[in-house]
Amino acid sequence: MINHLPNRYSLTLFLIITTNALFARGVGGFGFSGFHGGYGGGFSRSFYYMRYLRGGGDWTWFMIGGYSILGLFLVLIVRYCIRMYSVHKKEGQTTQILEQICETDSFWNVENMKSLASDLFYKMQVAWEKNELERIISELTPELTVQLQEILDEMKSRKEINMLNHVRIEEVKILGCEDYTDNNKDRFTAYIFGTIQDYTIDEETEEVIQNVRKKVTEFEDFYHFIRVNNKWLLEDITNQVGLREILKSPIYSEN
Repeated sequence: MINHLPNRYSLTLFLIITTNALFARGVGGFGFSGFHGGYGGGFSRSFYYMRYLRGGGDWTWFMIGGYSILGLFLVLIVRYCIRMYSVHKKEGQTTQILEQICETDSFWNVENMKSLASDLFYKMQVAWEKNELERIISELTPELTVQLQEILDEMKSRKEINMLNHVRIEEVKILGCEDYTDNNKDRFTAYIFGTIQDYTIDEETEEVIQNVRKKVTEFEDFYHFIRVNNKWLLEDITNQVGLREILKSPIYSEN
């Protein structure tokens, strides 16, 4: 059901290892070079480093490769920091507005909204895996119920079952709200981050056809709620939340 992120640390670790490998061993086929400690180190110099000491190589490719990887690594760090700052700032802005709204309308209690989103997320995973949306139909809008059921029916026709295990929510944040004079227009957006083992099997053969290694991966979802007759109903789900979705999430109070 959920489109997951690759582990946010895997790429970083890969880049660190690759960068160190370039400096430590060198990749001769591309003209890269490195050394095991150079003059001051306690390790013997590599074959490639000795080639460059004899003037037999060109440092150009080594410099391009090393700085390119370092540059990519720095870009990833900057993007991550901007993303986390944006989430933190958005949460602060939303919380400030909600505290003001809650003074006259207790329905906008932040902690209650977080608990609602967290509880429904866990219920959703069970209902999805068992293809039993009736378990939570009272907590979904009719439009979302139809949309999700169509996806489940399509999977059933292909004899596929989406297995969801080891579900763990690490944080829930309210990153958007819309407060109107007409309460039935009120909305809020919950950001949910965590980890899950998500794979798909063939119902007949029980063969794993998606996520064959059954890896536990990270997820980031937006759960969008709408207020209907003084009850919060799940109106939509956004998978693969990006910086754009975070920044565009509305914060508004008509009152």
